[in-house]
Amino acid sequence: MVKTHRTRKGNQARAARAGLAYWMRRVLKECARAGRRFDEDAVHDLRVALRRCRTMADGLARADGLARADGDARWRRMKRAGRRLFRRLGGLRDTQVMLTWTARLAPATDAVRRRLNGALATRVREQKRGAAAALRKFDRARWRRWTVGLDARARRFPPGSGVFRQMALAHLRDAYALHRRAIASRGRDSGIAYHQLRIGLKRFRYVVENFLPRYHRQWGRELKHLQDLLGEVHDLDVLGQEIRKLRGARAADKAHWRKRIAAERKSRLAEYHARMTGRAAPWRAWRRALMV
Repeated sequence: MVKTHRTRKGNQARAARAGLAYWMRRVLKECARAGRRFDEDAVHDLRVALRRCRTMADGLARADGLARADGDARWRRMKRAGRRLFRRLGGLRDTQVMLTWTARLAPATDAVRRRLNGALATRVREQKRGAAAALRKFDRARWRRWTVGLDARARRFPPGSGVFRQMALAHLRDAYALHRRAIASRGRDSGIAYHQLRIGLKRFRYVVENFLPRYHRQWGRELKHLQDLLGEVHDLDVLGQEIRKLRGARAADKAHWRKRIAAERKSRLAEYHARMTGRAAPWRAWRRALMV
């Protein structure tokens, strides 16, 4: 009996940390934290909270529209406000990630790393000023009002509802089509194809994460790891583009960096292929579970 009570309390605590109101309030907390220094972790956490709100709003607005002909314009307004801030933080986040990668790939004495870091440091300072301006424009009072009103509407659609399974199935089909296209891609098209696949898997993951807690407990860790693998492939592609554009570095040094980046990229794609191709790949199992 004690075990059942504890399990129920644990499930309630997880639900409280996963609801729309939780993440909308989290945005406000992360705004305050990021605004102090715009360090890498704070920028990342604010973007995660904003993304959560936007992806939950996508699913809930669709469910709301199916339930009521009039829908609610606040879904659209909240997504738009979150998207503006999210995008203004995107360039800063990308630059901070590149700085992290340069530290992982070469020692501080490396000539290309020193030159690239100098250019990226200048860019970070400019982007932090832009991020600060965007944060000042973000209407936190209106966001608080939306939190109350939209949470009341969100509560009408319990997690695990059939409408959310149908959304997940649609995103799963899209992701699988992008997977097949990426596997068949070659050369320059490969980077674009795997980036599109990452976005497709992300959309599927977010529906599962936000609205299907039963399946998220089973698949969440695997989906996050897959997204991380493809995210690092994209990071490496962006870094490779920066190396190609870098001025003042020796051609031989840049070629060494490109070779190192290619090796890191290849290892991540090899792991993705090992997990997601062949009979053991989870595509069919995910589809069967969602159709029950």
